[in-house]
Amino acid sequence: MLSTQQHALAERALSEIDQLLNNFDLGGQIESALPLLLRHRRTLTELRNPSLSAVTATKPRDDERWADDIVTVFRDFGGQVPHAVLYRKMEELRKAAGRSWPPKAHEAIRQTLQAYNAESPQYRGGADLFRMVRSGLWRLKDHGSH
Repeated sequence: MLSTQQHALAERALSEIDQLLNNFDLGGQIESALPLLLRHRRTLTELRNPSLSAVTATKPRDDERWADDIVTVFRDFGGQVPHAVLYRKMEELRKAAGRSWPPKAHEAIRQTLQAYNAESPQYRGGADLFRMVRSGLWRLKDHGSH
């Protein structure tokens, strides 16, 4: 159970996240942080109302789809892909599946790589899928160093 203070903090955080997600963003700055914002919003919602967890667990979430798509591309290329190839193949994959390709998709991909990397400051728990080999080159964690 959440304490009253924790519940109030979760409510405030949800309110701020909803405000960011629902406001019109001319510059598109929110687009690059969207996977992480949606992940935080989901976590806070589940904390606030645990009965929703069973419902949302059955439906793939936006940030997980980005991560799943990145994993697919990495596996297609032996577990390691330079950013230029990753961006091109992600666009092809997502468009072929009828999913979004936002104007700041490259930033969304980088954000997702970091959100699913336990060594990154942007990691918030959950699956630890990716490792940075060097700037501009990432790999699947389970494929080891190359």
